[in-house]
Amino acid sequence: MTRALRVAVVMIVRNEVGRIGRALESVRDAVDTWLIIDTGSTDATIEEIQTVTKGWPGTLLERPWRSFGENRTELVNVAREMNVADWLLTIDGDHVVEEANRIRETVTEAQGKGLDALFIQFTDVPTVWTIRLIRAVLPWRYIGATREYLDCDVPFMCDKVDKPRLRDFADGASRANKWRRDVEILREELRGAPENARSWFCLGDSYRGLAQYELAAIAYTNCAVKSQSKEERYVAVTLAGEMLLAQGKTEDGLARLLLANQERPQRREALLMACQVLNQIGRHREVVSLLGRGSVLRSIPRDDLLAIVPDAYGPAMVRERKVAESGLPTSRH
Repeated sequence: MTRALRVAVVMIVRNEVGRIGRALESVRDAVDTWLIIDTGSTDATIEEIQTVTKGWPGTLLERPWRSFGENRTELVNVAREMNVADWLLTIDGDHVVEEANRIRETVTEAQGKGLDALFIQFTDVPTVWTIRLIRAVLPWRYIGATREYLDCDVPFMCDKVDKPRLRDFADGASRANKWRRDVEILREELRGAPENARSWFCLGDSYRGLAQYELAAIAYTNCAVKSQSKEERYVAVTLAGEMLLAQGKTEDGLARLLLANQERPQRREALLMACQVLNQIGRHREVVSLLGRGSVLRSIPRDDLLAIVPDAYGPAMVRERKVAESGLPTSRH
């Protein structure tokens, strides 16, 4: 008889009182155990963890803070060395897992397919998927001092899953100074690795969070120039266009959006944004020309992971065409 796979939720935390309980309760009935590394809480986070996990087997460790990448790498390494479970679910203190009852079914199916990691969808819009379920036995590591991403020292197989999903409340202790802190960290990273497209992308996000749109547009443009990923380039050019629009540079912004649409026509976010702007300024004929007369409904690209706006593949695009067509002058005979 095949042994049931064990699943552990694993986290690094610091000063997450009032939130950590919410996160843990969302998975308590769906996973077997937990591993939490506290990196220097000065509030009652540890006491809250002990209260919430009473009667639920798991491990709480305390380690010094170094960086997000280093501490998360330590977390998955400790989980592997302790053999806490077959699969690890990595979440943050301000996350809640929705439809957590699907976790065991999902990892069992994934293991049967020979998969090692699963991208989980966040509920926010635009939608992103990040690797959050991983096989514990592999030598995983996180790269980056902030906005870190998961990699592995051996080849691994991964796929996207629809359930479970993550809801990000974005109210964690690290959020208070997030954008300014990340700008400092990312600029320092780029001084040593100026060709790192991901760091440029994240720097653009940080400047956008600070409403520094000119600097955000520059950072996204640098990402697009340096990136080897077609999807990352598309999103970076789209966001650069959005940042130019935010500065009142309408024609430059439209040009970037249309460039993004031309380079990756299976994606629709840049096209939707361009159509919205054109309709707002009364250039309806251009919208009709861009959208054509056929159906504007499209399927979301299966393999894409970044900044998906589901409405752009359906109702929103239909609305923009109706707005454009209603704005055209009526033919006279």
